[in-house]
Amino acid sequence: GPAPTLGRTQAAVPAPEAFGDRSLSQGLSVLVGLALCVTMLGLGCAVELGQLGQQLRRPVGLLLALLGQFVAMPLLAFLLALIFALDEVAAVAVLLCGCCPGGNLSNLMSVLVDGDMNLR
Repeated sequence: GPAPTLGRTQAAVPAPEAFGDRSLSQGLSVLVGLALCVTMLGLGCAVELGQLGQQLRRPVGLLLALLGQFVAMPLLAFLLALIFALDEVAAVAVLLCGCCPGGNLSNLMSVLVDGDMNLR
């Protein structure tokens, strides 16, 4: 028969490399989260409230951006997943990327090229 083992004791002690990977992953997650918060706060500080009010009075640009972000991009991603007959996991990944393109990077690039952060 099988040799007796101390399964409970062995399962309770994680392998050293697993513990190190988990700590590194958690540390990087915290660091990336903090960097994202600082970046988004800095980009938000570049927006002038008076000019933001102008955008709300003439919302054509805002409405076009919302239509592109929440209708056109997800629809395009869905159609591409259908056209290329992607498997379920790849199709979900493409759809997620289509629903949130650019993310923080597009805002950062706009600031770097002296773009208008007030949606004029």
